[in-house]
Amino acid sequence: TVNKVANKDYGSWELEFSTVGTYNNFLNFLKELENNLRIVDVTAVEFSSNLGGASSNVSPDTYKYDFKVKTYWLKN
Repeated sequence: TVNKVANKDYGSWELEFSTVGTYNNFLNFLKELENNLRIVDVTAVEFSSNLGGASSNVSPDTYKYDFKVKTYWLKN
């Protein structure tokens, strides 16, 4: 199967990252990914709340988002 992958006209790259923001910002971020010229597949998203507890300066409507994405490029 390695030869089949090597013969494709495109490559792929998987990336994991986290960010913190409101749900509205999360939706805007997904819209930006959707409209981006580069093809990006969101393969997983995990949500976390209660980031800092009651004594934190973090707004209660703020969440942590853990993303896994896969992107592609054309080979020359």
